[in-house]
Order: sequence, then C-alpha cells, then structure tokens
Amino acid sequence: MTDTGIGASVRRVEDQRFITGRGNYVDDIKLAGQCHAVFVRSDQAHAELKGVDTAQAASAPGVIAVLTGADVAADGLGGLPCGWGITSIDGNPMIEPPWPILAQERVRFVGDAIAVVIAESRSQALDAAELVEVSYNPLPAIIATADANKDGAPQVWPDAKNNTCFHWAIGEKEPTDKAFAEGWIKPQPPATKTGKRVAIVGSGPAGLAAAQQLARAGHDVHVYEKNAQAGGLLRYGIPDFKMEKYIVERRVTQMEAEGVTFFYNVNVGHDVRIQKLELDYDAVLLSGGAEQPRAGAHQLTPQRVSRRRSRAEVHLVRLQVVERFEHQPERARDPLGADVLPARDRVGRGL
Repeated sequence: MTDTGIGASVRRVEDQRFITGRGNYVDDIKLAGQCHAVFVRSDQAHAELKGVDTAQAASAPGVIAVLTGADVAADGLGGLPCGWGITSIDGNPMIEPPWPILAQERVRFVGDAIAVVIAESRSQALDAAELVEVSYNPLPAIIATADANKDGAPQVWPDAKNNTCFHWAIGEKEPTDKAFAEGWIKPQPPATKTGKRVAIVGSGPAGLAAAQQLARAGHDVHVYEKNAQAGGLLRYGIPDFKMEKYIVERRVTQMEAEGVTFFYNVNVGHDVRIQKLELDYDAVLLSGGAEQPRAGAHQLTPQRVSRRRSRAEVHLVRLQVVERFEHQPERARDPLGADVLPARDRVGRGL
C-alpha cells in the first residue's frame, strides 16, 4: 500500500464547508425571475382519479400555472423512462408500463404526483397547492411487498402479471450449489496460526467478510452476535424471496470449519463490556449496522432540507482502525502484525 495511486487513502476536501453550513445546494440558488414549483401528491396507495380541481389554485396570488396529468397528455409528453432495461431469466424483456410525469386516471402509490403548482415564490406555490382539490375512488392496495405477487393480490399494472416486472438473477446459482453439494468448494483453514486474537462485533456482511479473511490469514477470530443466528442484514433484513437463507448458513458452516468461533445472543455493551474485549483480544472490529433511522430523519421539512443534507452519515458499517496505521500505510496490510499497539494503549483510540 502506497501514499499515492491505487489503494491510497484520499482525504475529502469538501467536508469542512458541508458540516459548517457553508455548502451550496440547488435549494440555495436564487436567480432573477426565478419561479418555484410544488407538487400535489396522492395520499392514497391505489385509487382512480375522479377529478382534479385546480380553479382556486390557479387564481391564487403569484400563481403562474397549475398543471395536471391531463395537460401532460394533451401536450403529448412521454413518461419517465427506465434507465436500465432488464431481460428476465426466461429471455423475455421486462414489463415496462407507462410512467407519466403526472398521474393520469389512476394513482398507484402514496406520493404519486398528481399536479404541479408553479408560482413566483415558494410560499405562494405552497399555499396554492393546498387549494388543489382531488377526489378519489379508492381501490384495493398492497401493503407488504412480500404479498405483491401472491394469488389474488391487487394488480398495480394490468400488463405485469402477479405484479412482477421481471425475474432476474446474477451469478451462477446452479453451478455454485452443485459445487458445494459435491464438496468441490472446501474450507480453507490456515496452514499456520499467528497466535493473534480478533474479536468482531456484529455478523452482518462486513463482519462475516472480515472474519473469514482474518481467519484464513491465521488469526483466531471470535464473532459476537446479539441475535440467535449469524447474518445480520443478510438474515434479518433481506426477505427470503430475494435471498434464501441457506446461503448464509452454508457460509457460516464453511467459516466454522476454517476456525471462526461464533457467540450468539451476546449483546456487546450490555452482556459483555467493550473494555473486556479490548483487554482480551489483540484487535476489536466493530461491524454493527443501524437498525433504527436517525430521529427525525424521515420528517424533513423543505426549510430544513438544505441544512440537513450536508450531514452525511454512514450507518451500515463502522470500521474503526488504530490511528497509528493511518499515518503508516506501509504497515496497514495486516493491523495484527508485530508492531501492533498493546491493548492498554488502544483504550480511547477507537478500538
């Protein structure tokens, strides 16, 4: 690993202005003669549009225009295209129903755009949008994604049978399954052991990947998982119809044969103190994920968007490394080498 070129750590130079409120976003731009648009969106998951009355909104102060799906159709404007076409595993192209810019005749999800109000100021557009009256004829809706392709489920688009746009797969599932079944893929335990011990907190994608590679490098790896089974997001976040759980179980079995030890139903920080792990192990890797959204993150108002967008946070993986290696990249190939800091020196440094 070098200081420059492929693999080098590149420091971001823009973060300072973002986190101090000096970032410049589209919402911050003010031009002469600038107008503002506000969309009126559906509060129904599935319904026929009986009528969209824009008369009051059109006559409100500062309003330049109020447009609906009827205007889009009259002007012959096309819909929003799909940026990536997919071919199903049976060779047929995916179902690509029309997606008009503004809903026409029917809304198909909460938030579907019905009308747009264009006004001289943002506040005038917001006020006028409140005056648009929409009448619906509610239709049966699908609440859970897993129920969408069940027999008898309401059809979102008539051309997409069982609400299936495409059936797509990547990789070579059958050869891989056969390779495991026939024993062609074997565990790869290390030829020699280093005598170093590593604790990994969390057995999601990051934790499992790190555990396997560290074990194959010869380290004794212990994975602490607060749930009853390993996998994290792979097991508890991704539904079975997207990824079958035997894939996770097969990988865990392989890792156990390579020397990885799993401790289940152990919540580090509650059942075991992190300080104990720091004393018992040569290194500790925190690979936990976020199970709860940040408080208020789903309740952003337009006034708060430009301020809050600058606060980028990475929730999925928190990989903490002893700061000594950040300044000595030539030693970062294996943070468990002979020059690793003793456990007592790592307290307070992130591990």
